[in-house]
Amino acid sequence: MVKIVADTTSGLPREMLGELGITLIPQIVVFGEDSYRDDTELDTATFLQKLKASAVLPKTAAPPPVLYHPVFEQAQRDGDEVIVVAPSAKVSGTVRSAEVAAQDFPNLKVAVVDSQTIAGNLASLVLLANGWARAGANAERLGARRRQCRDDRQPAE
Repeated sequence: MVKIVADTTSGLPREMLGELGITLIPQIVVFGEDSYRDDTELDTATFLQKLKASAVLPKTAAPPPVLYHPVFEQAQRDGDEVIVVAPSAKVSGTVRSAEVAAQDFPNLKVAVVDSQTIAGNLASLVLLANGWARAGANAERLGARRRQCRDDRQPAE
């Protein structure tokens, strides 16, 4: 079986992801010296409150590799493959974090997919990947389909 992993930049509701069996990895929001996981430590109301009170805009950070470890450990125990559908490496370090984490699991097949997009388009790719996985596609086939989706949306040269 293929386990799909997404992150919070996809904007997909946690409840939906839970029902679909998609694991959600948080991004990190940094206000000054304080950092918060955007899945459990910083809800929208608190974020807006901090934003209004801050003289400087917050920064974001990719999830540290260690946040992937429990997901990868479970997949390894279950004999699953993992596909991480990550936001564009051009705007986030999430791809790199997932790749670093995967190095700690040499016996686990982990494909980290640079979606080359964020937000709604990323959400669409996560949902497509999950549908393909449920239909029986393996990690290699999912990667090929994802590349095809990316190539189909590129302007012709």
